[in-house]
Amino acid sequence: LPLSVLPLAMTLPDSAWSATYVLLLLWTGALSTAVGFLLWIGVLRFLTAVLCTIPGAWRLDGVPRLRQRPVGPLVQALRQLGADVKCVGGEGLAPIEIVGGWLRGGSVALDAGESSQFLSALLLAGLGAREPLEVTVARLTSRPYVDLTLEAIGATGGRASRRGDRFRVEPGPVRGGVYRVEPDLSSAG
Repeated sequence: LPLSVLPLAMTLPDSAWSATYVLLLLWTGALSTAVGFLLWIGVLRFLTAVLCTIPGAWRLDGVPRLRQRPVGPLVQALRQLGADVKCVGGEGLAPIEIVGGWLRGGSVALDAGESSQFLSALLLAGLGAREPLEVTVARLTSRPYVDLTLEAIGATGGRASRRGDRFRVEPGPVRGGVYRVEPDLSSAG
């Protein structure tokens, strides 16, 4: 599928992390079809997963530092769930090309010891999967961020749960609304 370019610019509050959750939750529920476009934005891991659920041809890229951020465990899990994901910059690295609309759901194992973003991204994408998604996690870093993801999904009407090392998300729409985005104190100096 051909890729076209659409400039995208937005200003996020002090907490880009929290704003990302809100943006992606609403986007997952709001978009059913889309035209592929080139994104030059720094939320690589979340968008990699969520775009697997949205029909279209997508290419994710960014500044040189972004191209060094590993996404290997996430990409492997997405492929096991039926996603069409190619790492153009080397296996597990950006640029990433995605043919969206093919995340079937099901069960997958994930190592989130390197980044909790891998799990949070899968949980968000699970809202747009074709069937329920269950993720078994062997290692998990930064559990509070995953808890934030589960809370954000619930606050928007989505259904996600945790039992020990297993996380489950039911596909379905989320609702819009007004959400307070807290500052990201983990990045404060």
